[in-house]
Amino acid sequence: MFKNYLKVALRNLRKNKFYSGINIFGLALALACCILFFLFAYNELTYDSFHLNADRIWRVIKIGPDFTGGQTKQSITPGPLGPTLLETFPEIEHVVRITPSGGICQYNDLVDRERFLLADEAIFEVFSFDLLRGNPHTVLQNKRSLVISQEKALKYFGNDDALGKVLKIQAGANWYEFTVTGVIGKIPENSSIKFDFLILIAFKGETMGQEQLTAWNINHVETYIQLRSSEQAAQLQQKLLQFAKEHLPRPGGEFALQPLRKMHLDTEVRSGLTSTSHPAYSYILAGIALLILLLACVNFMNLAIGQSSLRIKEIGMRKVMGAQRTQLVKQFLGEAILMCALALIFGFFFAELYLPTFNKLANKNLSLWEHME
Repeated sequence: MFKNYLKVALRNLRKNKFYSGINIFGLALALACCILFFLFAYNELTYDSFHLNADRIWRVIKIGPDFTGGQTKQSITPGPLGPTLLETFPEIEHVVRITPSGGICQYNDLVDRERFLLADEAIFEVFSFDLLRGNPHTVLQNKRSLVISQEKALKYFGNDDALGKVLKIQAGANWYEFTVTGVIGKIPENSSIKFDFLILIAFKGETMGQEQLTAWNINHVETYIQLRSSEQAAQLQQKLLQFAKEHLPRPGGEFALQPLRKMHLDTEVRSGLTSTSHPAYSYILAGIALLILLLACVNFMNLAIGQSSLRIKEIGMRKVMGAQRTQLVKQFLGEAILMCALALIFGFFFAELYLPTFNKLANKNLSLWEHME
């Protein structure tokens, strides 16, 4: 029976090509817009959620007076903050400081300028980056260890095994040799922390002076903590008030905890290392997507009703031939479902077709099928 309904539906679609084409094409474009807009909104609203311990990870931000008499929030903190927090508060399990850097990389005849991320050894204990090669517990144990992305490993070493390869990096006037101890896979698009080269943060003190990591009046790192339990955050926040009074050189400053998942959508915190976006943009796009889909559905229904009025003769003939009311309903419902299915297929096709253009406009690198897995 189903096979018969499908044959009849396909026959009617071929018979009314113009009407069917308009209906399917219009709905497909609307679905494509919805897919792209919802993909953007989902990407924004789920930033940093892929980390397994995301609910226990917090960024320590610094709050202080600004020139207008108000308060300013910034993500950049003093270098010694992280280690001191770890020593002072037992509820903190791990601390990770990160700061960007850059320099010239050389391997044999290939020389290029690259951006690096300097971080503490515990970065793979805290964040769930996909380490393809190397031991996450020891990958940054040595100050000359280097973790490289799979893309950059292919660039510099081709198809050779990257582990054990020595890459020369210029910092200032000096050259340093780093041994590749780990290879990382693709970092998700909705990650606040991205890197192609990862080096131990101690390299900062070695090249720019130890005061970069020990002075409380120099702010240049972002400090992340992983609590033993997410329920300890409120209690720790209160303790940080007194902690700030004891360690900050200027009065009026304080430290606060910012949840990892809320970093990207918190525009009140000034951040030079991670991107931020206003959540209203995502909600507006999602609302526009729903409106487009609603209008497309209304248009689909209007065309379907208009077309059914032209098929009264066909309906009458089928009744004369003994067709039941339920059979007629199933026939028209089958045609509608078939058109919706075709529209959905073409919708994904159009979404994939226009995704590169959408990525350029949105300054993103979204992947449609990455979120379908």
